[in-house]
Amino acid sequence: MTNLGYYSQPAIHNDFIVFVSDDDLWRVTLEGGRASRLTANLGVASAPKISPDGESISYLGEDSGSTHLSIIPVSGGAPKRLLHLPVTRNLGWKDSSTLLVVLAYESFHRGENYVYELNIETNKLKKINVGPATNLHYGKKGAILLGRNCGDPSRWKRYKGGTAGVLWVKKDAKNKFQRILKQIKTNISTPLLIDETIYFISDHEGIANVYSCNMDGKQLKRLTKHSEFYVRHLSTDGQSLVYQCGSEIHYYKIQEKSETKVKIDCPTPGVQAQPRYIGPTDFLESFSVSDNLEKLGLISRGHPILMSPWKGAPQELSASKDIRFALPVFSKDSKKMYAIGHDSQEEEHLFEVDLGTKLPKKILTKEKWGKVWELSLSPKGHFLGLVNNRNELWLIDVKKHTKRLIEKNTSERPQSLTWSPDGKYLVYSATLVDLTRKAIKTYNVKTKEHRNLLNPIISDHCPSFDPQGKYLYFIGARELKPTFSEVHFDAGFPFATRPYVVMLEKETPSPFDNLLQTPKLQVKKKETETRKTKEVLIDFDGIDHRILPFPLDQGGYQRVSAVAQGILYIKDTVGPTHDSWMGDPVYPDLHSFSFETQKSELFYPKVAAYKVVADGEYILLKSEEKLRLIPTKTKPNTDQGFNNKDGWIDLNRIKLKIDPKAEWKQMYREAWVLQREHFWRSDMSKVDWLNIYQRYLPLLDRVKTRREFSDLIWEMQGELGTSHCYEFGGDYHRTPPRQTIGYLGAQFEFVPTKKTFKVVSFFESDSWVSASDSPLLTPAVGLKIGDQILEIDGFGFQTELSLFEALENKGKIRIELKVRRKGAKKTETVTVIPLPSQMSGTYRTWVEKNREKVYQLSKGRLGYIHIPDMGFHGFSEFYRNFLREYRKEGLVIDVRYNGGGFVSQLLLRMLAQKPIGLDLTRHQGFNHYPLYAVAGSMVAITNELAGSDGDIFSHAFKLMKLGKLVGKRTWGGVIGINGQYQLRDKTMTTQPEYSFWFTDVGWDVENYGTDPDVEVEITPEEWSKQQDPQLEKAVEIALNDLKKNPAFKPEIKEFPNLSFPQLPK
Repeated sequence: MTNLGYYSQPAIHNDFIVFVSDDDLWRVTLEGGRASRLTANLGVASAPKISPDGESISYLGEDSGSTHLSIIPVSGGAPKRLLHLPVTRNLGWKDSSTLLVVLAYESFHRGENYVYELNIETNKLKKINVGPATNLHYGKKGAILLGRNCGDPSRWKRYKGGTAGVLWVKKDAKNKFQRILKQIKTNISTPLLIDETIYFISDHEGIANVYSCNMDGKQLKRLTKHSEFYVRHLSTDGQSLVYQCGSEIHYYKIQEKSETKVKIDCPTPGVQAQPRYIGPTDFLESFSVSDNLEKLGLISRGHPILMSPWKGAPQELSASKDIRFALPVFSKDSKKMYAIGHDSQEEEHLFEVDLGTKLPKKILTKEKWGKVWELSLSPKGHFLGLVNNRNELWLIDVKKHTKRLIEKNTSERPQSLTWSPDGKYLVYSATLVDLTRKAIKTYNVKTKEHRNLLNPIISDHCPSFDPQGKYLYFIGARELKPTFSEVHFDAGFPFATRPYVVMLEKETPSPFDNLLQTPKLQVKKKETETRKTKEVLIDFDGIDHRILPFPLDQGGYQRVSAVAQGILYIKDTVGPTHDSWMGDPVYPDLHSFSFETQKSELFYPKVAAYKVVADGEYILLKSEEKLRLIPTKTKPNTDQGFNNKDGWIDLNRIKLKIDPKAEWKQMYREAWVLQREHFWRSDMSKVDWLNIYQRYLPLLDRVKTRREFSDLIWEMQGELGTSHCYEFGGDYHRTPPRQTIGYLGAQFEFVPTKKTFKVVSFFESDSWVSASDSPLLTPAVGLKIGDQILEIDGFGFQTELSLFEALENKGKIRIELKVRRKGAKKTETVTVIPLPSQMSGTYRTWVEKNREKVYQLSKGRLGYIHIPDMGFHGFSEFYRNFLREYRKEGLVIDVRYNGGGFVSQLLLRMLAQKPIGLDLTRHQGFNHYPLYAVAGSMVAITNELAGSDGDIFSHAFKLMKLGKLVGKRTWGGVIGINGQYQLRDKTMTTQPEYSFWFTDVGWDVENYGTDPDVEVEITPEEWSKQQDPQLEKAVEIALNDLKKNPAFKPEIKEFPNLSFPQLPK
């Protein structure tokens, strides 16, 4: 075959297959050969399912910018959208008029998805009341096969944690659901029910293949023998099975027990893989400017660009499209530029570019640097400081092509390399051997003497020499002034940092004494004299007594840079934090401080990055994806000219041509290298990582789209068999504008006779928080249960799906509702702003329902706390609830569905307090000592969707003997990440770097989870009755414990007697 593609997600019907390739649906016969394209829409198409009559194909499309459900004729044609709601899964057809889909719009958590039946003839949507599910299949005589957590096993291969897929079977309408295949400890995926036989994917024998069993889970058989790639995306027409393996499609005939690979010729131009031009600003990674201000070095999407700031033509310095360059630096004489480059075949290398010939060449070609983080070139031009991911600082002689290891830190990377003006000292910040403090270190390149400059109190970092070499500025955390919480008894140090200056020689006066000095006449020097650099001397004796603070408020300082007669510094606002690490970044402001005026002022707002050059006289800064080169001595003007007066640099002069195929090869290599360099064990936990690289590399040639590339990276990284190997983001070329669905924060019942929607219940949340509470409850609207909506923006309804269609693209948009209140004859018009998501309301409704249940069962003796994650949101929710509940006799602490994070130890520290005394008053009652010590029993509830730091909290709760743990085994992913790397198209990949070990089970929380003390399953029947046996069991255990161990409440019978003593007789 000459037109090989990346084939996935097949569906089968009799003698033909529909599959996904090039982000579209294709059709081919079982014999293979030339495939025909069925879709070519604005958005991608995925998850095709063929109707039982072979006439229609349902699939997930993204023409609206979010995933929705559509159908097309089996021969192709115009799609018909069926549902104006985001769809999680397309499970296929119950019959030729009914589809099964998985939705989350009524869920309180992204992991809780429910199966619905959608009748495409009547437009009725019916929830299948069996609880959360990822898969559901109907059989004969009312039989149901239910799959929970049945995700794609290829993304975390050999997974054995609590969220591994499980199967529930109801043999007929009379029987209850029974869980089967409990002996399989790894993932079970895409279960199918044909007659009385169940087919599914599992990797319990080491690699995913197709298996079968009967409805009791017995007669387990492996049907396929794939040993190189995982079997994925199993589907059936009732006679044959079809699946993906690697990038190929295979089918299995059930009666013949035979497996066949379909040889497909897929003729496609592969538009997304073809070279194209893009703008440079969206992918501007790093930049530098020569000291003479004549040359600008930019790296955009890995391409090295050399240009004059305001005139001349930009020039790309490398013809090789598969090298990703980074970290450009210019020599002091502006004749050379150095940068790091990483291609699709080798390691990162150091490149030297002669700016006369403009040709890059590798130097020290045999060195394997790992991942280089920072380069800094000496003012003398031949020494280069290099920091890599291995916490190594190297000094490279770029003339002699030699290297010298300066430091290998045991804790973290050295940072903020800076040179003294004479090139004598390389100065940087690094963690000390005690692992508790960060210090500024100096290295004398002549004497090779290496020592700390100062003795830090907590942290000194970001050093910067003044242009004359008399002073060194830095940011320090040296003055600890606590700030108390406004809501509870606790204190912290949010305002700790500030800029400092140290006089390097004993005789050097304070720079703040400038206004006290007698003015001196300025004598104009010759140019040769002004350029002469004096030797920098550092008197280490007594240097800790020559540190002065800048007269600036403490807190929020990130970087300081010396300029002529002052400093520039980045200062962020110290304030409330938000869970926005995946959102658009918020950049801090750049400020200036002048020694002449002794004042600070805003220099430039929202600065993403900057570089000070020309002995502190100029700054090149990036703000709002634009570059500007301006003097540092005056505040920038507000003009917008592309010239040396206004400083703006016209980046549209750059015409950047990218070759996606070449990029993907380099990105594949870099993603593999990132895992090799950062995985928490250098031996990759015995995984043959080179073999994995070579195994998946041939599939890369078949990739035609960015989504296919993403799928390949997930598969390759999944071979590590470890949590937190993620890939997300990136430049997706085929992405229509998002049409956000609006939500009204309520549940409705369609009234067919009146064609109206009646309010059944509200998802109530915090009205004082934007886009949180139901807009129907605002004071100007004030709808109640039983009220009806007749129209939206002047349009009425026809079916029960009309409401969702009317709210498409209406999120955060003001709309008009025509309503009739219960019992009223007249209608009225109200205005509301629909929510972009109602999960805040569904979550708050769920939490408050649980709280009332705990109060009811315990008769008010127990409090209830739910912790949704271990990030800022979870931290906030914990204290929101803990501070109202801690005085109860005991607590039920619910960490089900906990999404992980990093604050578990802060919460456990609070819960671990035990009451040892009382603080009594006459009029104000009493408090425990410690104040927040819980008086009695604590019980935690967890489940399989509690993971990462939620795993750790659950396990530590048991290990610290804080109370019993109830529920289900947790997710089992405790090797942490920090999300520090992006590939050239802004794809982020994560590397498992921080592995947790515990005194009782060692490493075994990873890829297993933590077992509850008391396991409680929630069966499909209990879900259907809205029962919560896990919560009920937790309350029961807490109350029983309170009987045996009553809450701390000492009966004090004796009190101090301070009466006047009588003299003895």
